[in-house]
Amino acid sequence: MMFRYVKDVRLVKSLFSKAIVFRKTRFTNKGTIMSSGRLILGKVYKGEKPFLSSVLIKKGGKLICKNNFSIYSGCRVTIEDSAVLMLGSGYVNYDAKINCFNKISIGERVMIGENVVIRDSDNHEIERNSKPSTAPIVIEDDVWIGANCTILKGVRIGRGSVIAAGSVVIDDVLEHSLVAGVPAKIKKESINWI
Repeated sequence: MMFRYVKDVRLVKSLFSKAIVFRKTRFTNKGTIMSSGRLILGKVYKGEKPFLSSVLIKKGGKLICKNNFSIYSGCRVTIEDSAVLMLGSGYVNYDAKINCFNKISIGERVMIGENVVIRDSDNHEIERNSKPSTAPIVIEDDVWIGANCTILKGVRIGRGSVIAAGSVVIDDVLEHSLVAGVPAKIKKESINWI
């Protein structure tokens, strides 16, 4: 892997891809990045100071970026051994956390707000001698996830949906729905925010 410095950013190249990595981003890649678009890690709004960011891809892990996708500063992204994080287009705003133990798929034109947590695993035992429960997350196209939301394992968020700020999503969300609450419940159907 090569690094080339361009003002405040590094251009990270591998055999399959390139990513733009802003300063104050700790980037560790022991897996694979494949990008047919532009992947930006640790992005900062003009005139703002960056927060410390972390992107860790463990052995056998894959980060696949199909289109242009930005992950803003302060975010922590961890892709565990043999896990896959697939990104379409859109962005993840400041201070979000993505923990991928199995598979997380994010579609096209997805907007993810500040302080959002996306986890596809419990990451610990529920009962003594049990294995942690892990299940893929699918976020379809044109989804808007508000600030301070939590998206948990095994969830599919349907196309065109909106997750209201502060919601905890533990069940599937129907297409073109507005959900809110802890746990998130449907507040309105057949919405068209796009």
